[in-house]
Amino acid sequence: MTEEKSAGADSRRGGEQHRLFFALLPDEQVRDSIARAAAVLDSNHHPAGKWIAPVEYHVTLRFLGEDSRLNLALVERAVEAAATVRLDGFDLVFDSASSFPGARPPWVLRCREPAEPLHRLWRSLDGAMAGQGLRAESELNFVPHITVLRHADSPLPACAIEPIGWRVGDFALMHSQPGRERRYVELGRWPLVAR
Repeated sequence: MTEEKSAGADSRRGGEQHRLFFALLPDEQVRDSIARAAAVLDSNHHPAGKWIAPVEYHVTLRFLGEDSRLNLALVERAVEAAATVRLDGFDLVFDSASSFPGARPPWVLRCREPAEPLHRLWRSLDGAMAGQGLRAESELNFVPHITVLRHADSPLPACAIEPIGWRVGDFALMHSQPGRERRYVELGRWPLVAR
């Protein structure tokens, strides 16, 4: 059984899981801007749900899997893959908000304009992970966003927000721990510098 299948089987058995993912992490100034956008959405729409703490804001680049314990072999392969990425930093602008489909949908901030440098980073990272023997993903599944509210009681119609500029200079490997007040632990960070 592959690691991916094993992780999926564990998640079907229920219970909180250890999750690994690559992410972009905003600096304090960008986090403050995201928090202000979330406050405006709250003021305008008054949703019920779980607002995300600013320290947990991120853009998921690639989800690596989940398991009932931290998969150290997967961490090692992810670190080796990340070290091979050679790209320059880039700018992002988050300028809209909406929700994903479904019951109790998350509310997210998004980039209305395509962010080609971000997709280039995604492709490079996915190729590096495939080089470590991990299953490649479809870029169609990559929808860049920042979640600000989970389990909303209603969907959010697409709307403009005050644009949030973000200079992306690195990416990180994150461990989401079950049952912790501060769930996310950074396991490594890599600068975006073409060499």
